[in-house]
Amino acid sequence: ALAPSVGGTTIGRAVTKPESSGKGHLMVNVLVREGGEFRAELTDEDGKVIPGFSAAECLPVTGDHRQVAVQWKGGKEAPVDKVRIRLVLKQAFLYGYDWRK
Repeated sequence: ALAPSVGGTTIGRAVTKPESSGKGHLMVNVLVREGGEFRAELTDEDGKVIPGFSAAECLPVTGDHRQVAVQWKGGKEAPVDKVRIRLVLKQAFLYGYDWRK
């Protein structure tokens, strides 16, 4: 599990290596404590934010989900195949993620 300060008030951030999204949906297994949130940001291979897919444009995920699609103002599907994911966790535990069509 990826957890910032054991799910405390500190905001945790992590970035994945470049990976293939298959231009699909980012599905996450996440537990968010009360008052917290999970967000994700998609960047290109060089770390530049993809327009419409920033953390600020991500609809915050709250609650306990074994599988939930992350959504952005730019949509649900990754607009390009090769991406990095910048994960932002506040009082949240990320147990895993996957790309789905």
